[in-house]
Amino acid sequence: MSEFRRATALLFRRLRLDLRSPVANLLRMLAAGCLLFTIFSVVNSGMTIGAPGLMVYKWIVWIDSLLISMGSVAIFASIIASEREQGTLSLLRMTGMNPVSLILGQGFSGIVIGCLLLAAQFPFVVLTITLGGILWDQVLATYMALLAHLVLCAGIGLFWSVVCARAGSASFYTLLSLFGLWLGTWLVRTMANGLAYRGWITSETEATIDSATIWLDARLVWTELSNIASSFGSIPIVSPQFWWSMAGGIGFLLLGALLLDRRPLETPPYSPIVIRLWRSSGNRAWNQLAVAGKDFRQFMGGAKGIVARLIIYPLVPLALVWALVTFGSARINSNETAATVFWFGAAFLTLEAAAIASRLFRNEITELTWSSLAVLPRWRARLLIEKLGGACLGLIPGMLVCLVAGLASADVQRFFFGPASASQERYLALVLMAQPLLWVAVTSLATLLLPGVPPTVTIFCGVIAIIAQWCLMLLGCTLLWGSRFSFEEFATAYLLVTTSLSLLLLLAASLRLRKLTERN
Repeated sequence: MSEFRRATALLFRRLRLDLRSPVANLLRMLAAGCLLFTIFSVVNSGMTIGAPGLMVYKWIVWIDSLLISMGSVAIFASIIASEREQGTLSLLRMTGMNPVSLILGQGFSGIVIGCLLLAAQFPFVVLTITLGGILWDQVLATYMALLAHLVLCAGIGLFWSVVCARAGSASFYTLLSLFGLWLGTWLVRTMANGLAYRGWITSETEATIDSATIWLDARLVWTELSNIASSFGSIPIVSPQFWWSMAGGIGFLLLGALLLDRRPLETPPYSPIVIRLWRSSGNRAWNQLAVAGKDFRQFMGGAKGIVARLIIYPLVPLALVWALVTFGSARINSNETAATVFWFGAAFLTLEAAAIASRLFRNEITELTWSSLAVLPRWRARLLIEKLGGACLGLIPGMLVCLVAGLASADVQRFFFGPASASQERYLALVLMAQPLLWVAVTSLATLLLPGVPPTVTIFCGVIAIIAQWCLMLLGCTLLWGSRFSFEEFATAYLLVTTSLSLLLLLAASLRLRKLTERN
């Protein structure tokens, strides 16, 4: 009974913190707004002829599955790791709670919040029945499938939160695990097909691999949701996917409980972005740009970090192309290879910029070193420019790889600098170039407003902001111009709004940093 009381007290504490958090309430409002926009856009589009409720249902359940998957990365993966980073995990263990009660008390609150979000969407799902194309049995089967997927994602996130020393690493490995669930079976089938095509494995082995991956696919939520949508109501409410997902989530949770006492209770005090192998051997500071040199060496890895990025940026996409050609039946020429390197580099560069924005000033604030830098006899603007400049120096290799790959790919040049007749592609290129600016601006403001949360959560806030802006811009253009507005009009409005909003967010972040400086 004492263990149950301790776990319940921990659960209620986390529930109160989440329910009182303005950011959590804002995210719930955002989820409801996305659902309303989905219903509005689908009902007013030409795709709803015959069964508009079915189309709305598909959008809602796929948004739910994506939000649950991302919740495991942003929320569950940081539950135990953040306690370890803050030095409070050892205090929780001193209360006498066993590992299972501790993980349940900490992690079950996220499952409860997820169930509340699913319950809040119930009226929207009922509306799909009214619109036509969906039956009650399909709705109940959908909720059971999403509940099981929530438990599975919670188990995976909590497992990596126990195993990894820091929240960032736990979120990264959780994301890799989810990508394995999403694309792993397809990759295995593709590789088996390529190996059989070259005669490296027999056709019987390929058939066995295909059967195993198809069996696993049938027990994943995305396959189950597709089957429910195409079942016309003739489907069991509780499917094998429910039992396998529940068993997998509980298994990962118990495995994490077994490993909790075998993992460190605290982490080293140095900044998580500092990589030991990248530490510079020289301790001499830069004469005129000491702060920039400090961030360049300690935050971005210095010269060794430059070399590592020059290797990683082209090596990963080239390895992917090699695997597709070697283990698959794809034929990729040099132009397509250069385009793959460019787009991978651009995506990874954007992600690295968001990661820098989430940690650049947060580390100084949480480690109580920003107040020491603020009292230096330097102009405050110069201090900010030096920190940003030191961090941006580490991004030069990614920019260089993208530049060389873009110049080597005719497809990339045609996409950005094509003929005047391809105006839609040019507008699309401008819209894509505006996404990193908005992502970095939102992440910068979120990390200063919420310095106590893991950086992965603030990065996820940037992703949510991009999705929300797309929905709001489409809704606004539809209300202003009806359904006849062109893509050029939408892109122009989107660029103006995105640029203005990003500048306002960066200004708000600078004002917030100034306020934090005055407090310290």
